[in-house]
Amino acid sequence: MDKVKRQRADAYRVGFLKKLAELGILPSRFHAGVKQAFLDPMALLNPFVQGAADVGKGALSETARSLASTAGHTAVLAPLAIGGVTGIADAALNAPSPEDIENLRKAELIANYERLSKEISARRARRASMQ
Repeated sequence: MDKVKRQRADAYRVGFLKKLAELGILPSRFHAGVKQAFLDPMALLNPFVQGAADVGKGALSETARSLASTAGHTAVLAPLAIGGVTGIADAALNAPSPEDIENLRKAELIANYERLSKEISARRARRASMQ
């Protein structure tokens, strides 16, 4: 079970980094953006929300701030989710088929039996030559 979790985590990382690369974002720049978003989500959306917040002070302003905060967190977390899904899908699509795995196991088993039979034959030949 631990191996499956590790594979999923690796697939998530690969997918996430692929998505960052596709968007042309450096991981260090993304990290700085995430830190800023969690410290002050309004800072990311101020240009878009400022007009709505200025229209009405009070209930509309609080609603706009709440909406902006939710949208900011969603905008920050969406690439994480997309990266995870992409990584898992990539791992699933590139995984070997069950038939290939079974054929490899059979080939390894046959090779092992052949090796063992040769070793037994060699031992018998050595014993026969000693007697």
